[in-house]
This record gives sequence, structure tokens and C-alpha cells, in this order.
Amino acid sequence: MSQTFELSIPQPLHHSLQAHAEQDYAQQLNTLAKSLSNTSRYWMIDGDKLIYDSKTRLLWDGQPKTETYVSPAQSGDKYKEGLLKRKMAGYGEFRLPNKIELTDVASNNFPLREGQYLYLKNHRWWMVDNGYIHLDNTLSDIHKNTGGTRVISVLPLAQPYVLSTGIEIKGVAADLHYFIGQSLKFNAHGSELTDADQAILVSLQHSLTPVGLLKSIDWISTRLPPLDQRRFFDVDQGLWELVPTGLSQRIDLTHSQPIQARHPRLDIRDSNVAIDFGTSSTVVALRENGRDQLLRIGVQDYYDSPKAKDYENPTVLEFIDFEDMLEEWHSAVYRPLLNWNDIHCSHEAKESLRKNLTNSRMISSVFARLKQWALRDDPNKPQWITDRQGKQHSINTLSERNPIKGQPLTEADITADFDPIELYAWFLGMNINWRQRGIFLNYYMTFPVAYPVATKQKILASFRRGLQRSLPEALIEDATFNDFKVEERASEPAAFAAAALNALQIKPTIEGVAYAVFDFGGGTTDFDYGLYREPKAGSDEEAWEEVIEHFGSAGDKFLGGENLVENLAYQVFCKNINECRSNKIPFTLPLDAIALTGAEMLIDNTQAAQSNTTMLMAKLRPIWESTEHEINGEDLSLSLFNHSNELTSCILEINQQDLRDWLTERIQLGINNFLIAMKKSFDQQQRQPSIIHILLGGNSCRSDIVRELFGLDDNAEDSYLQQSLEQLYTKPTPEQLYADPIPELMVHQPLDSNDENLHSATTKTSVALGLLRICPNEPILVINHSDTDAEDSPFQFVVGTHRRGVFKPTILRNAPYHEWVELGVVREGLFALLYSSSPSAEINELARGHANLKEKSIRFSSSPTGHRVYAHVIAPNVIKLCCVASINHLVDADYVIEEVLA
Repeated sequence: MSQTFELSIPQPLHHSLQAHAEQDYAQQLNTLAKSLSNTSRYWMIDGDKLIYDSKTRLLWDGQPKTETYVSPAQSGDKYKEGLLKRKMAGYGEFRLPNKIELTDVASNNFPLREGQYLYLKNHRWWMVDNGYIHLDNTLSDIHKNTGGTRVISVLPLAQPYVLSTGIEIKGVAADLHYFIGQSLKFNAHGSELTDADQAILVSLQHSLTPVGLLKSIDWISTRLPPLDQRRFFDVDQGLWELVPTGLSQRIDLTHSQPIQARHPRLDIRDSNVAIDFGTSSTVVALRENGRDQLLRIGVQDYYDSPKAKDYENPTVLEFIDFEDMLEEWHSAVYRPLLNWNDIHCSHEAKESLRKNLTNSRMISSVFARLKQWALRDDPNKPQWITDRQGKQHSINTLSERNPIKGQPLTEADITADFDPIELYAWFLGMNINWRQRGIFLNYYMTFPVAYPVATKQKILASFRRGLQRSLPEALIEDATFNDFKVEERASEPAAFAAAALNALQIKPTIEGVAYAVFDFGGGTTDFDYGLYREPKAGSDEEAWEEVIEHFGSAGDKFLGGENLVENLAYQVFCKNINECRSNKIPFTLPLDAIALTGAEMLIDNTQAAQSNTTMLMAKLRPIWESTEHEINGEDLSLSLFNHSNELTSCILEINQQDLRDWLTERIQLGINNFLIAMKKSFDQQQRQPSIIHILLGGNSCRSDIVRELFGLDDNAEDSYLQQSLEQLYTKPTPEQLYADPIPELMVHQPLDSNDENLHSATTKTSVALGLLRICPNEPILVINHSDTDAEDSPFQFVVGTHRRGVFKPTILRNAPYHEWVELGVVREGLFALLYSSSPSAEINELARGHANLKEKSIRFSSSPTGHRVYAHVIAPNVIKLCCVASINHLVDADYVIEEVLA
């Protein structure tokens, strides 16, 4: 008697594995059945005891008895002694064949053919269901008279075979299930089983064993490689899932060999993980044994040689079947077994979009703006996703649902509102906490400086849940789980500076090396300014080796690579407005664009409009990226969706030089804002550095336009950057008698990838790698002056009103919180609130209606004309306003308006 060994796994996991295995089992059976049918009609089973006819799906007795029986009409049921006494669940018992069934196989090379003509087993008289026939004359009638005949039995396999789980497998594959399940051996009659068929046969024989079930556990949901035999049987390896826990019900299994269990605490790595959660891509970095490592997420084949671009993981989810995905997502708290065929992440999701830019269903199934979605806070405007099945699903705005530290998540935690950021974080965690790599408990993240604390806390909570759910269940009950944490560590530009300064081999000095970061990404451009210096002697700083003193930050919220390309598409639509009108082609309006007069019926936010913008952006992208492109001449032929969602052929006129000129002007505006904010940041700290190192971050800095404007491809003295710097510094402010000395700007080339070291710092990976340099127990101290005076991130707008048609700013960027400032007077119960996110609005006289200005009409219905409006900052993008007779009445104000700026 063979020995068996017991093991147990969580019941939800077993249920999912069983379903996946049986689905795969059915597919392989179909493949095998088709191959067998093409190779040979007859297959010998269990040696030669049974014969399977793949054409008619009849199973014959391969060893019929040759005793003589008389016909049923003469002897009743005596003939049944010759029938095969074998039952098959779901198919019934063997029976006599009818005349057609028997003569068909006898006439077509049946394996039992022996003797003359169509004899079987050297006999010509054989019983059928209502008599007996002579195989020498298959056209004769069925004989009813008494006579000596032989019996062969048959079983039709025409119905689907029902598995023990209740799942039906239909088609030819069902005919083979019984034989595979009983480990019977197939032999072709007249030909041999191919190597491919033999491999499928071996696979099927083991697919429903515990090893067969568990080997694809990493592959099913994340496409990480299947487990090999060592993982199951090597005493130094083993599976986390086999360690018993009290968090879920378990199911007992047996196997012919002992399968090793491994407690996950043994695989905990004493390393930090840095996550740069980006608009277009996310970078994950970890440091082990002093070496930095970047991780690939969601690639199609992990055995492929990695490329530098692989480590820029697209922040994208693709929903193929939302309902099936959600069912699995809710099936288990920890490491639910999602099906990659229902949900794609990162690289493969982005590749699906790239290959299907004319497929509206494909475009609508991709969620590519996770980070922007986190900023939405209107519960009345949910995000809609249409999966590849054509079903729409609403996703509510992000809420902060923090897990309790050290406590396991519950079913209520995982079945609350679906959170795509939690799901994305889970995918990251499943790749980070891969059994081949180990388990990590310390996670650190960065955020743009302008992000409100409330938004950062919501994103951190999502990552805490998602990353925690990627941990093995057995670890949650272990004391080491108390060490799990997900924290904000630094701003994105500060982390970038930490990596870039090191990569450029810039050394800190006692007085400090001044730097300025121009982080030109896919969504926005962030500015950051500070000093890189040695620690001060005799202070608490002596515990560190280097100090990054962060003075200030700003940014251009609409200067992002994706937003620029969307603006190019919008300009092309406007230039071809007559073509769009005649074909009723809708398109979207970029956030920073001005709506074209008379285009109200075409500017829309429908699926058709979004698809049209996405398709045109793909065609125009090479103009921005300065690559070889498909646009020849000035016309572009493109199929776009009309208002009826029908594809319509259009010819769009394109002036590539005009589009390039617009890109140049828009980036010039960004550079002006960068220099203005730089001067203000150093002035506020009473610093006038003679040299400032300019660090270019973000993939958009690779653009040839950016390089030219920053003087990297030309004479630096003649660059636009240098000209703008001189103009800014030779124009003293009203408070100054003399202009400040002009600093020298040392612009460094964008950090490119290194083929010899794919884990080196680049314009994109530097944020995550820099974050590793400022994690706990690392030698760099970051001092952030913008955090000292406010409970939230710095205020990011310039606020005021207009006077004689010109913007008059009153509240400036980085303004202190909770300090009332007078904005202006009310006229007939209304006040014109003007604001801008552009640093240039502080020093330039912008006309009312300028593209960089936004205007809101604030109603104070109970306030008479002449009353004064006061405001103070309460969040990075929120102010409170009230209207009173004078500042002395502020304490009595009972009507306060909270206004969100965007």
C-alpha cells in the first residue's frame, strides 16, 4: 500500500486553484483530443482492454468474449453475460451496438479485424441490439432466428462529463477525462503519440494533485514564473501557504510525497523598499547588502533580458472582466488568487493600449490616471470603467481607510468600496514579496510637494492595505508583522536631488552647494531648491554625513509631457474644426486650454471624445518626443468616432512647425516660472549663491526642445535659460534699490540609463533610488523648511482680484496658514476672485482673462456694496473667505465660505 502525506491550504485558495486547474485541464484535454483525432481514429486504452473511436466517440470492449450466444429473441438476457461489466459515472453501462455502429467500425480498419473480409476476432456473426448480423454481408437485413453469435459491447460518450466539483467539461475533451483521471495509458492504433501529446498527457495526470494545483500559484495572478520541484520537496525551501493559521478555514489534502511548508518569517529581509508612485510610471527600488536594485512589474516574460525601460513600470490597470476580478479580490483577505486573464497591470496593460488605439472598448477598459484620480474629491462624480466585456462599473472617490497597525485586515476591510490604488499596490507587493526574493516590511514613499496632507494620507492608506494583502497569511499572526509600515519619507524632488547629486559626483561643502531641480514629468513639472552641505559641527546633525537643506518648492501643474501632447491634439482639432463639424467628431478640452468659440457641440468628455483624443495623441506624440513618425507632409488620415460612436474617416491638416513652436513657447513659460520660484526661494532664506546646479529630472527633460532651451545643445550663454535669468535679476523689486547679483547656472545633462548597470540613477529612477539614500539608518539628513510653519503642504496658488483689468495678487505662494488678508470689496453682493498656480503671476502684470488666470464669482448675498472680503489659507489648495465691514469685525463674521482652488 502506497504511503500518503497530509498537508493543508486555505480554503479560498484551494477553491481558486481548483477552478483554475480544471479550466486549464479542460483546455489541455481539448488540445489533446483534437490531436488524437487527427493522428488516429482508434486509440487503445489500458493496454488493449478498451478501444476509443475518436470519430464517433464510442468506447468499445477491446477484449470481447468469443463464446456463442443465441439472439435475445430466443434466450432473453442470457447475452448480457458477454457484456463488459464496467460502469462509468455519468455515462451508464456498456450495451450492445446497433447495426450501423458495428458495420461502420468493421468497414473502417477496426483494431479487432481478423480473418476474412470484415471478420472481427476471426468471427463473422455478431449480435446487435435487436438481432444479429453477418459481417460478410453488411447490407443484409438483421437476422432474428436462433443462431450462434458473439457479443461485443460499446459505450457512447456523447454527454459532457461532470467533474466531482460540479463543473462540466463539454466536447471531445470530456471523452478523455475518465481515462486521464484513472491514469490510463493511451496507445495509437497505427501511429504513435507525439512528444507534445505525451507531454500534455503527463501534465494532465498530475494537474489535479497538490503539486499540480500549487505550481502555478504565482503565475496565475502576476505571471511570475511557475514553481519548480525544488520549491515543493527541498527542505531548505517550501511554501508559505502550507503553514497553518487561524485567519481562514483550511482544507486538507494528501500527496504521495511530503511537501515542505516554510514559515514566512524565515524569508524576511532587513531592507528598505522605496516606491515612487508616479503619474505615468512607478519605480520600485530596494537596497540589499548595500546594493540598489530596481524591480520590473507586470512584464510579459520574466525570463527575457531586462532593459532599462522595464524598470519604469506604467501606472496602469486594464480591466478585462471586472466582475470576475472583483469576486476573486473579495474571496480572500491575504494574497487572493486573481486571474491575470481578468486584470492586467503595468507593462502588459500599457502594451494592450498601445496596440489597440482604434478600439474604443479597449481604451475605456484601461485605467491610466490612478494618481490624478486620487486628487478627485467630488463624491457625485465617480470614475467610470467599461471592461472588455462591455460592462460599466463606477468607482467612488478615494477615501482614507487606514488599517490598524499590527492588526489583521478583516472581510469588512476588503469588501468596502473598491480602490484601484489598493489593487495596484497589491500587484507591486506581490512582485516585491515574491518567494524567490523574500519578504519586505519597510516601505517608503514620496509625493509632490504640492500634494495636500489629506490626499497623501489617503494614498498611503491604500498602499498600506494593498501591500499588507500581498504578505503571506502566516506572517500576519507572527510578532514580526508589527514591524510592517508604509510611510512618507520625502518629497519627490528632494529624493531626486539625493540621487542626482550623488550620480553627478557633486560633493557637499561646509557652506553648501546650491541646487535647483526641474522635474519635468508626465503630469506636472515640480521645482525644488536647496543646499547640499556637510553637517554643522557641534549639532545634532553630526549623526549624519551629509545634509540636504530643502528651502522651497513650486511647480507648473499643467507642464507635463502627457498634457503637452493632449494640447497638440486639441490644437489640431481646432485647426480642423470644419472637418470635425461636418463629421460630428467630438474631442476633449485640456485642463489648461481655452475653449474654442463655436465648438460647444464638439468639446465633450464622452467615451468617443476621449478615444479620439487618445488616438490623435498617439499620432502626434513623435512631434513632442522628436522621433521618427508616421506624419508625412501636412495631412493625416485617421479614423475617428462620431457622436454615434461610429468610426469615420477624416483627413486632418497638420502644421508640424506650428506645433513645435507652441511646444517651445509653453516650455519657455515653464522655465520662467522655474527661475522666478528659484529666486524667491533663495531670497526667503537670505541666500545669494554664486553657483546653482540645475538638475533635470523626469523623462520629458530628454526632449530636444528642453535641451536646447537649457543650453545643453548650444552655447549656454545664448540659451533661453540664460537670457531669462539675466532679465529676472536685472529687474529689481520695489523693495530693492539695486538688482541682485546674477548667479551662474550650471546645467547638468539629464541622467541617462547605463547598459552596464541597469539599476543606475536616471531621470525617472532617481526619485526611488534617492529615497533609498534618505531612508532610516542612511547617512543623509533632509531638512525641509517648508514643513516648519504649516500643518499641511505649502500653499500653491497666487490669489487676488482685478483692478482696471489687471490681476492684483494679495495671497502669494507659500503664504502662512490662518492669517487673514484683505482681497478687495464686494459689489452688489458679488466678489471677483482671481487666482493662478503660475509663479509668474506674482511679479508679472497679467490681464484679466489671461490663460494663466482663473476667475470665480463669489456671492455674499447679505453683504452690502463696499464691505470688504478677507481670506486665509487652510490647505494647499483651499482658502476661507468672509465679508465684513472692516477687519475689526472679523471676530464677529458668521458667514464663511470655503473655496477649493484647482
